[in-house]
Amino acid sequence: MNYREKLTRDNCVVVLVDFLDGFLPGLKTINHDLLRKNAEAFARLSKVFNLPTIMLGEEGGFRGKFFPEVLANADHAIRVERHTPSAWDEPVFRDKLAMLRRKKCC
Repeated sequence: MNYREKLTRDNCVVVLVDFLDGFLPGLKTINHDLLRKNAEAFARLSKVFNLPTIMLGEEGGFRGKFFPEVLANADHAIRVERHTPSAWDEPVFRDKLAMLRRKKCC
């Protein structure tokens, strides 16, 4: 794999992982407002540039809901519930990723 290959509209997919309110209380490594703004920016960019997007996470319980800022800008995203610690262990995620036929995730 060529890790120096640039991301383009034709070779990448945006994966928005676990932007859920329930994770915020335990998160100490980034300001929560900054995280929300960063998540919103990724969702907006994926929409503006018409990039295939997968929104990954399991809503409910302690996980809470997806950030409203992400939901408002990711209506084009394929939503996948994750039930495993690693996304790569989630068969539905791997199937959707393979379906998009992109070499790079961002």
